[in-house]
Amino acid sequence: MCGIAGAITWGNGPKDALNGFDIGKLAYRGPDARCTLDSSEIARPPAEIRWKLAHARLSILDLAESANQPMASADERYWLVFNGEIYNHRSLRTELEGMGLTFRTNHSDSEVLLNACIAWGTEALTRLNGMFAFVLVDNLTGKVWGARDRMGIKPFYYKKEGTTFTFASEPKAILGNRTVNRDAILQYFRFLQVEGERTFYEGISKLPAAHYFQIDPEGNMRIQRYWHPLQGNTGRDLTDVSGCFDLLKEAVELQMEADVEVGTYLSGGLDSSIITALASRDRQVSAFSVTRERSTASRQGWRSARSYLQQPDQSSHQRSVVARRSAGSQRRSAGRCEGCHVSANGISAPSPTVKSPKVRISRPSSATGVRNSTASGPATARSP
Repeated sequence: MCGIAGAITWGNGPKDALNGFDIGKLAYRGPDARCTLDSSEIARPPAEIRWKLAHARLSILDLAESANQPMASADERYWLVFNGEIYNHRSLRTELEGMGLTFRTNHSDSEVLLNACIAWGTEALTRLNGMFAFVLVDNLTGKVWGARDRMGIKPFYYKKEGTTFTFASEPKAILGNRTVNRDAILQYFRFLQVEGERTFYEGISKLPAAHYFQIDPEGNMRIQRYWHPLQGNTGRDLTDVSGCFDLLKEAVELQMEADVEVGTYLSGGLDSSIITALASRDRQVSAFSVTRERSTASRQGWRSARSYLQQPDQSSHQRSVVARRSAGSQRRSAGRCEGCHVSANGISAPSPTVKSPKVRISRPSSATGVRNSTASGPATARSP
């Protein structure tokens, strides 16, 4: 998982309008590179819009510096920050290259998303197979838009004050005074979720799943749904066992592509066992089972996972991690990237001072059969 944050203002906003976020608070989401870029620092600063974009990167696809973010189009008109992964990026890239668009990276899905948004606008959302939250800035027109994936796997929070728009992957990265939203907390205790755009904080909203937003050159914001599970879908015949199994295999295979080690959570249950079996058909994968020392249910889950791995022809490696409630075991060391440089090859940054091993974790989802999240750190995963 990566982290994104930024601030955008139109007209003659206050000078400190772009300082309303702190990407450092999201450092644990992306230990491989952390870059912040101000629109005043690029070769041709925009006239009617000012922005500052930041990205904390966990490198999964195309580990080169040219795939770092914020990412610009060849003419530096468009700028993108993106958290997630586009699983069908290769087929989209082939289609975009056939349309005459050029690519500077080897196989970055971020650049595929950037060019898809340039070529198709919001219609690109109907072509994406993946999990994502992103913001795209058009320096020429002053327009900004962004979106969140269909299932809302990737988070997106924002604050809109006048003509200033501040956003981040987590509320804690949006700075300012905090007032608790009591109605949202009450709703959470009742339903274990907060519906719509509300969050635990007054003034901070979340972009709902399957929605995109657009902000015009005057700073006016509009939010619209682009997908609904009960509209425009023909559905699938759940009695077609072979067809459903083929779909599950395809979903797992799409999400196995990575330039780093790939692993699975293995709880011992049906979902994770099926995913681990499919993922390890033609390769070895690392299977992680997280247990708590004094939890009977956790120990039973580990015994089920171990029993699965002891079956014939299971090629997964076994790794057990004991979770301890101590502050020391929860701390993360993340590299710090200062003074990022913009060039034709992308944004370069010094190597982080500390790197943690990383692994992409596969988990079930109702969207594509498998839900992926990325995590850094030794044998530990975090929610997206």
